[in-house]
Amino acid sequence: MVGPDLGRGAAIFTFVAGCWLAAGCAGTPTLGPEIGLAPRSLPDSRSGAASGITVVGVADEWRYSPGNLPDHVTPVRVKVTNNRSEPVLLTLEDATLIDDRGLRRIALPPGDAVQRAARTAGEASVGPGIRPSVSISQGIGVGGMGISIGGLGMGSGPFGAGPGAESENDVEALEVGLRPGRLDPGASVDGYLFFESPLQPAERARRFRVIWDIRPVTAVGAPLAPPIFRAEVPLVAR
Repeated sequence: MVGPDLGRGAAIFTFVAGCWLAAGCAGTPTLGPEIGLAPRSLPDSRSGAASGITVVGVADEWRYSPGNLPDHVTPVRVKVTNNRSEPVLLTLEDATLIDDRGLRRIALPPGDAVQRAARTAGEASVGPGIRPSVSISQGIGVGGMGISIGGLGMGSGPFGAGPGAESENDVEALEVGLRPGRLDPGASVDGYLFFESPLQPAERARRFRVIWDIRPVTAVGAPLAPPIFRAEVPLVAR
């Protein structure tokens, strides 16, 4: 027979454990590489071109600012390496996240992803009917970016925080976001892709794929060339 104190303690432990498990299962899932499944580079059916590009998922929990970003978009860290003898072009418009039901999410520029998180956070901190302003501005010459939320400036760029910015206000998502553009032979780039809409708790354990069409580099001002092949990266929500 279990004594009253021991029984009460066991009940409390069971309740706390249940709450902890429920909280863990109710949190926003994260996407990472699916163990046992290697990424693939698929020749494009229109050109039959050989691969030469590797795109792999990198296991990494979101630990950057803004911390609430996974509540508004789906971040996926990938590494792209160009093993070809000529440069290729990486564009966010050619990257798509697809789940095992066929649902597609398009890739967003890092600035757009930050705006989504900042807009929601700002609306929660002000009264009804008040909408804070959110603006992204491209830096000139240094490739940096600045963000202004409700008139309070925050800066982030390749050389650290901008003038007047506190270190705690650095927007790291703008730094860790994968920068599209030319990828030279033998070079690699590592960073986050941000896809529209966050993962839901019910999507935990679902399989996903990043599909990325890779194009050859064309002259400035010329139309984009057709993709030469398609990279596929298997992922799973945990």
